[in-house]
Amino acid sequence: MTRKGLKDSSGSRTLRINMTLSGSLVDFANEMRQNGHARSIPDLVTQALRVFQDQWTARELARIRLDSIKGRVDTE
Repeated sequence: MTRKGLKDSSGSRTLRINMTLSGSLVDFANEMRQNGHARSIPDLVTQALRVFQDQWTARELARIRLDSIKGRVDTE
């Protein structure tokens, strides 16, 4: 990926992704489109990021719960 004309978009609520995929990810993306699971590649990327966000959130919540339990055990 190149960084031509990259501006700081930390305050922006939009993100433009310009990238090239290769290998098995391309096969998977084409299969998902052909099976009707995604209308387009941008739709597929959006869905993938949402799944990743859900998994990340679940992991963080589990870590927080574990830290909370450890904290209760340490104080007893």
